[in-house]
Amino acid sequence: EPTSEPHGVLVMLTTPGRSGASLDPERFADVRIARRVTTRVGVDGGVGEQHLDALAAAGASYVVCGRSLFPRNQHDH
Repeated sequence: EPTSEPHGVLVMLTTPGRSGASLDPERFADVRIARRVTTRVGVDGGVGEQHLDALAAAGASYVVCGRSLFPRNQHDH
């Protein structure tokens, strides 16, 4: 059923549409702001294992990980 309450927010930590862009740690502030609106705050874009603790501290409840989950193949371009 439609509601005016958000089900969650997804914060992009890189510029959308830029494949291979690096995570911008300054956008962790956006996670904290989103957390004021909803308890379900996800993050996407350049997230690696080394970022998880800082993202959790900022209020992220889940992360979207793609390429960081798979080992890099030297033949990938």
